[in-house]
Amino acid sequence: MESVSGFLSQATMAEKDILHLVETLSAKHEQFLMTNGKIRMIRIAKNHAQIMALVECLGPLCLNLITRTDVDAALVALMNMAEARQQAINADHPVVQEFWEAVDYIEGCKGDPVLNHYGTHDQGYAINLKEFERWCGEFKLRMPETRILKQHLKSSKTRKFTNASQTVRSKIDTNKTLRCWIFESANK
Repeated sequence: MESVSGFLSQATMAEKDILHLVETLSAKHEQFLMTNGKIRMIRIAKNHAQIMALVECLGPLCLNLITRTDVDAALVALMNMAEARQQAINADHPVVQEFWEAVDYIEGCKGDPVLNHYGTHDQGYAINLKEFERWCGEFKLRMPETRILKQHLKSSKTRKFTNASQTVRSKIDTNKTLRCWIFESANK
């Protein structure tokens, strides 16, 4: 009780200095986070930088309670949290992830393309959803409801969605012309 009883009055008396320090440290941490190749969104860097600055300000206010080692550990944890947040934002929706896992599984089991009507992944992916549904049934894979799948496929990031309804002359079955959903190759 004695070690924390003066915190409020000490923080209030040092308000002007603390706010200036928070502002200065926030800018420093934001620049540091933006140099991290894993963080690309300014909002993520700014939000985490502000918390990092507040953590650093606790050090001088709580001389006996929070050590520099504790502050440094918290700063590392906050940097890791910023990276994790960026990674979460970059990831595809779980429905889209499940779709691509199923596509990769089916094509991996068959050895030859059975879903990608471009034939190779160099051009990207041309997938007919009715055929995808049929192959999922054959492999006993759980498939999300088609309406929900269509809604989320448009947000595909790992293999960027380009067109929901394009006619493609199939390289799998040369006698067919199909309407396919088109995606860029994963490595583009």
